[in-house]
Amino acid sequence: EHPVYSKEFLCRFCCKRRCEKLITALKAEDEIFLFATPVTEQMALNYRDVIRNPMDLQTMTERVKNDLYFNYAWVRESFELMVLNALTFNRPNTKLWNEAKRYHEICMAKVFSKFGHAAPAGRYTD
Repeated sequence: EHPVYSKEFLCRFCCKRRCEKLITALKAEDEIFLFATPVTEQMALNYRDVIRNPMDLQTMTERVKNDLYFNYAWVRESFELMVLNALTFNRPNTKLWNEAKRYHEICMAKVFSKFGHAAPAGRYTD
């Protein structure tokens, strides 16, 4: 039995597995692969001029594999940053902006309520 504190695993192995589950579930909800890979200049001109701290699901997966998430709340923070970047870069009520909003809402309802309910809101929320 692993030690548990406030619904959060202290065991590194369990934390890594939880992060992997969260990211797998986030990938499943990314219907148009908007968040699948890093945004390049070919995809969006001037993206790096507007977005200073890019994030995507591929980068999140690499962070888990490299043991850079010490807490699965950090996955939620990366998720929130990723969505905020999409909402910031894309104009309101466009296809990509609407998809980012839909993705955030469905992930909060289905993914974080199921696998990451103990992960508090990050600094990028609202």
